[in-house]
Amino acid sequence: MIGRIRYEMGAVNTPQSDWLLELPDGYRIWIEAAFALNSPGTEVAKAKDHPAFRILRWKAAQAKASAVTDPVVVCVGTDRVFELGGSPGVVGRDRVVARFFEGSASLSAVIVVPILLRPELFVGFARDAKPTLLRSPRARSPLSESAANQLQRLDFKRRIVSVGTVQRRVRASLRKAIDQLGDGLGTVSTTAAPRPASHSRRFTWSYTWRFHRVGIRRFGESYWLFDGTEELGTFPSAEEAAQYAATLFQPYPALVFGPKGVEPNPDRGISPDLGEWQYDPDGS
Repeated sequence: MIGRIRYEMGAVNTPQSDWLLELPDGYRIWIEAAFALNSPGTEVAKAKDHPAFRILRWKAAQAKASAVTDPVVVCVGTDRVFELGGSPGVVGRDRVVARFFEGSASLSAVIVVPILLRPELFVGFARDAKPTLLRSPRARSPLSESAANQLQRLDFKRRIVSVGTVQRRVRASLRKAIDQLGDGLGTVSTTAAPRPASHSRRFTWSYTWRFHRVGIRRFGESYWLFDGTEELGTFPSAEEAAQYAATLFQPYPALVFGPKGVEPNPDRGISPDLGEWQYDPDGS
């Protein structure tokens, strides 16, 4: 729904990225997928010793060898560790990625996708994907703001993940299905947006931020605020719903590593100004 895709496309005898995503405007993004099987452990105090750092270094080497000039994005998933670190004595995820970006320009961004275990009534346990997009300030091929917004529309919760670790091998039938899907998306509307998790959910006002699709819709005399399919509250006006959403979805941390060192986080979160939300009077 975002654009045209190809699986393991590349020249013979050269490293191949897992995915080639072509957006409707012709913008191309190479996407690499990886899965972290090992926990950082309490002994990891340096970024370079973190399992995520080793994965990024390996993927960056592949990207450099492929000599592609388009942005390269690595998507790292895991069901073994919570947020890939962050407990006392263990270097945290954001610090690991920031340290890697300081020494490499081959990757344009990293999407970290912890698939977290949670208890669920009548089921026992289920897993929720909690993705975060981290962009490199020094990338050889920087990821554009528009492309970053498109990537944050990816719905990692749509796929049902088992409690155990997923298999690493991609079935031949899946490869064929991916190629056929790519053939069917040759003409994608530039205004097309992915459907929310519930195909029947339509919003009059919507805002996409960090993989959250927040929407407002009127029911009777009230305005309901949603994050995907989750109801967040009801309000007497759409403006108040937008203002409340801005208090819920704020960037963290307040300071980040930039080209000149530590600087304020340029991400301002969801705007409280309803005029900056995407408006669709038909709710489609």
